[in-house]
Amino acid sequence: MTNETESNPLPLVRILFAFAALCLVTSCGLSLPGGTQKLLEKLPAEGGVIGPMVVEDGGTILDIHVYQPVPLGHWSSVTVALLDANKQYLVGVGEGLWHEEGRDYEGYYWRESETSYQGKLTVAEPGEYFFDVSTENNFEASDLRRATIKVDIDEGGFSPIPHRAIGLVALILAIVVGLFRYRSTFREMVQEQ
Repeated sequence: MTNETESNPLPLVRILFAFAALCLVTSCGLSLPGGTQKLLEKLPAEGGVIGPMVVEDGGTILDIHVYQPVPLGHWSSVTVALLDANKQYLVGVGEGLWHEEGRDYEGYYWRESETSYQGKLTVAEPGEYFFDVSTENNFEASDLRRATIKVDIDEGGFSPIPHRAIGLVALILAIVVGLFRYRSTFREMVQEQ
């Protein structure tokens, strides 16, 4: 029985690696943007409430894209909060946006900016929902008119989290099984060094 196991090169490990790769590739595919556009709004730099949006199925994933042009030398924090039909806070996503320039310690000029972000929210129950877009920023009064916020909300897709988690567990399990099954081979390799 031992000879049969040794002559069969890593069938369980190969299956686990293949399953892990399939899960991880699937999770990458599920992370890609897509779905049905439900709302596309342009708001002033101060934010506001948008909606209503009707969600027909519980467990629906909303893919939220936020864009705001940020003037050089300034920052903005934009938060999108999911509100129920009574406009009560449920959950939210947010991130800081910025646009900076300077010189590094060697004197080289650099300019960097982050003017958009994407977040996903899962809506547990079907119903009517609103979105409260709130901001904090250090914009000058003259910049406020040009720094409008674009919010794009798409419905659809699936969460990549379960596939990613199962793929990582399968990968770790494949490594552990491979190390355990061929520990004597690894031991010999280490002793040769």
